Amino acid sequence: MEHSAAAVRSRKRFRKRRFEPYMLLIPALIISVLFIIWPIIKTFSYSLMNYSPLKPNKIGYIELENFKTLLHDEKFWRSLRFSAFYAVATVALQFVFGLAMALLMKDMRRFSGIYRAAVFAPWAVSGVLTAIAWSMMFNGSYGAINDLLVRWGILDKGITWGATRGTAIVMVIVASVWRGIPYFAINMLASLLSVPQDMYESAKIDGAGSIRSFFSITLPYLRETIVLTTLLRLIWTFNDVDIVFSMTGGGPNSATLTLPVYITRTATEYFNFGYGSTLTIGLFVVLTVFAIVYMQFGESNGDFSE
Repeated sequence: MEHSAAAVRSRKRFRKRRFEPYMLLIPALIISVLFIIWPIIKTFSYSLMNYSPLKPNKIGYIELENFKTLLHDEKFWRSLRFSAFYAVATVALQFVFGLAMALLMKDMRRFSGIYRAAVFAPWAVSGVLTAIAWSMMFNGSYGAINDLLVRWGILDKGITWGATRGTAIVMVIVASVWRGIPYFAINMLASLLSVPQDMYESAKIDGAGSIRSFFSITLPYLRETIVLTTLLRLIWTFNDVDIVFSMTGGGPNSATLTLPVYITRTATEYFNFGYGSTLTIGLFVVLTVFAIVYMQFGESNGDFSE
C-alpha cells in the first residue's frame, strides 16, 4: 500500500512538473492576445467596414470597397514612396555615422566613458522631444541652425525651413538621423569588439593598411550584424510617426507625408477608422514583403549561415 501511495504521489508530481511551464506562460499569452492578436483581428475587421464614429448611421460592412479605394488613392502611393525614400536615406546616414562613431569608440582609451555617454544620449530621448528640440533649432526666427549658417556665410539670411518641400525634408531627416545614430553605434561597437585582434596583426604584418584591413576584415565580420540591424531599423523608421508628425504634420502640401502619418491623420483627424485600418494593412503587407525579400537577399549572400 505504501509503495502504491508513493507511486501515486510521484505521478502527481510528474504531472505538475509537466504542466508547470505551460502555466507560467499563461500571463504572457493573455497579454499577447489582449494587446497584439486581438488588435490585429479588429484591424482586419474594421478594414472591411465603413466605420466612423461621426457617422454612426452609416457603420457597416462594405466588403472590399476600402481596398479598392486604396488601390486608386494617389495620396497612399505618394506617401508610400516618400516613406521608402525617408527610411532608406535616414537609415543609410544613421549607419554611416553610427559605424564611424563605433570605430572611434573601439580604440579610445581616455575619456571613453564620457564619449560613449554623449553618443548614446540621443537614444534615450523620445521622438516627440526630439521633434520639439529640432523644430526649435530649425525655427526661422530664432533657430540655432539659421544663426550658424549665416555666421559661416552659407546663407545670406535665415530661411523658414518648414515652408518648402526640400527644407522640410531636410528637417525631418536630420532629426531622425540624430536620434538613430546611437542604435548603430551600440550594435556596431559590440560586433567590432568581437573581431579577433590577431586578424589585424596578421594583416599588418602582410603590409595591409587601415583601409585594406577595414574592407577585408572588419566589414566581412560585421556583415551579419549590418543586415539584421539595418532591417530592423528600416522597419522601425518606416513605421515612425512621432518625429514627422510633430515637426511638419506631413506638410507642406503633403511633401513630408509618410504612410504612418497618413494613417494617423485618417484615424485621428477624420475619424475614418475603417479606411485607416485598410491603410494599416497595406503598410503591414509592404513591410512583410520587404522583410522577406531582404532576408532572402541576406541568405543568398551567405549571411545567417550555421
